[in-house]
Amino acid sequence: MSDDARRRWRASNVGMVFHTCRLIDVLRVVEHMTLVSRLRFSPEAREEGLRLLTSLGLEHRLHQRPSQLSGGEKQRVALAQALAHRPSVVLADEPTAALDRTNAGRVAAELISYARRQNAVVVAVSHDVAMIDAADNVVRMKPTQNHGEKCLCFVLSAQLFHIEKISMIM
Repeated sequence: MSDDARRRWRASNVGMVFHTCRLIDVLRVVEHMTLVSRLRFSPEAREEGLRLLTSLGLEHRLHQRPSQLSGGEKQRVALAQALAHRPSVVLADEPTAALDRTNAGRVAAELISYARRQNAVVVAVSHDVAMIDAADNVVRMKPTQNHGEKCLCFVLSAQLFHIEKISMIM
């Protein structure tokens, strides 16, 4: 696969949730969903993003800017943004790190529901028990000199997806 083909595939099929939220300060929450829709050339992504925001308990924050949101609310907006275009692979770095227990459970439930509904693969790194308990597979990593805690990588998956396939397209 050429570099250009890989880039196009990633743009269409991979959603990413970063440990630190990457939201644009001048845009309201609802405008972030519109932005995803336009960048992905997917009119339905906006509506899916709004559905996800409601599912994640943010329907009352749609007209707020990131500076008006808590860290946990920003994290949930970023998750909705990553899932709005319905990617077949979701990569998430500590998707519940800034969340309280209730919202961490809500995010874990949404991710497992998303994986089942979209026949997608979700690969996440987390220390959160709610996320780990929701996983189909858990890989425990040994502590290193720089990272004393064990880091957990797990997969929520509705399908068997070969790691070689992921590395080929990344």
